[in-house]
Amino acid sequence: MIETIQQFLTDLPVDRTTLIVIGLAFGIFLVFVGVFYPVPDTARIARRMAAARVDKPAAQRAALLRDTDYSPTGMMKALVPLEARERGEIARQLKQAGFESRMALANYFLLRFVVGLMLPLAFGLVYLVAARTGRVEDLGPFVAGLDPYNVVQIVAGMILVGFYGPAYLLRARIANRQMRIEQAFPNALDLMKIAIEAGMGFDAAMTRVAQELHEAAPELSREIIDAQREILAGRDRTRAYMAMAERLGIEEARSFVALLLQSIQFGTSAAQALTVYSEEMRQRRELRAQEKANKLPVQMSAVMAFLMLPALLLISVGPAVTRYLSFMELTN
Repeated sequence: MIETIQQFLTDLPVDRTTLIVIGLAFGIFLVFVGVFYPVPDTARIARRMAAARVDKPAAQRAALLRDTDYSPTGMMKALVPLEARERGEIARQLKQAGFESRMALANYFLLRFVVGLMLPLAFGLVYLVAARTGRVEDLGPFVAGLDPYNVVQIVAGMILVGFYGPAYLLRARIANRQMRIEQAFPNALDLMKIAIEAGMGFDAAMTRVAQELHEAAPELSREIIDAQREILAGRDRTRAYMAMAERLGIEEARSFVALLLQSIQFGTSAAQALTVYSEEMRQRRELRAQEKANKLPVQMSAVMAFLMLPALLLISVGPAVTRYLSFMELTN
């Protein structure tokens, strides 16, 4: 068996040192995941399963509500911020990006730690050991051609990418998700207005709209369904809808929730309020598109000047320069 494994490693297209580096990095990752990743709370899972039974009244099914507040314990305190405000801000961004697991916050900081510190440290240590033993060539032609200054630059670049890359990707994911939700939100309001005018109750209309938007707008559909499930589990309607607007992360959703809660509180017609607000949203989206169109000429002017100015200088000044050079050659 050992001979078979050795023969397999010998036949691989990569050298053994590269395999050692990969195995070392993977081993460090597994060690830190095992040390820092907390043990799942099986008792909490059992309580939620017990609370989901049909014979329980709605007031006793509050355990079905999602517990997304994560407090670091043990060695995770060295990675996760201890200040609740900073931790809540990161958790809010993760929710807006679609990561709603309770362990999303811990996974985010663990990823930054492993990618931004452990992998660069492993690369630097492997290069240092190979340089001390004179086996840098075994790491491959690319690494063998590096000097210590280049290794320091690579390690610094890996640290920057590891610490700032996840934050950049998180913001990009939030922006893309919010853009898709903004595009689908007016259609959801129109469907909701039609369902309410057809005689459905508001909760039934919300659920039906979420089902209809499952394919066209899965993010919006999932958030609406989650809010309805929280209400059925016993959460206050105001808190459930405000939490939904916070997860959606767009101003239209916050205004919609405020309008909806006012309509429920004062007993006004929800269909009429949705009609007015849907028209305002479409006008706002049209004004936003006009604003982007008006900014386009200003943004294009800098690019056109950067691209056209060298050509214009070459055309206008080039003949004079060539004539001057020719005259100087004749005079000499």
